[in-house]
Amino acid sequence: MQQTLLAVVALLVFGTVALTMHQNNATAEHRAVAGDVDMAASDIASAYLIRALGRAYDEADTDSAAGLRITTVGLTTELGPEAGETLADFDDIDDFHGLATTDAISFEGTALPFDVSVAVRYVDPADPTRTSAVPTLAKEVIVTAVERDAAGNRPPARCSLRRVVTAAGQFFQAAP
Repeated sequence: MQQTLLAVVALLVFGTVALTMHQNNATAEHRAVAGDVDMAASDIASAYLIRALGRAYDEADTDSAAGLRITTVGLTTELGPEAGETLADFDDIDDFHGLATTDAISFEGTALPFDVSVAVRYVDPADPTRTSAVPTLAKEVIVTAVERDAAGNRPPARCSLRRVVTAAGQFFQAAP
């Protein structure tokens, strides 16, 4: 009888240890996957930010000869794409304003979808934390990527990247 009782206690102890180890392994794997998905969100947001920063500062600059803008004269007052422009046609930074799209990145052999949104606004060059109601020589670009279908019991991965761009930092260039 005592041996049977000891065997049952040993099985209970072994079972508890095995379950605890399994739970710890699952938690570690869950955290690793969450970190990888967070990196994927960052990669998507970075790609859109880089794409926006590769464009001319303003629509008025897209057909200009090479040079630097030093005045606000002629700057676009309405941010966003011009009529008929699609993402493939965007030729200046503010064309990205209002962009809302879905993009995916390959993750462990499957497509991991993200909702991507972009906001562009004029900011005060002396204090980029302040929005300007009139065109200035500084624009803030904010790109946000949010995981569309988060798996398991974790919240969706989210990344927001912000960059302030000055007209002096953007060369007048023809659209690529």
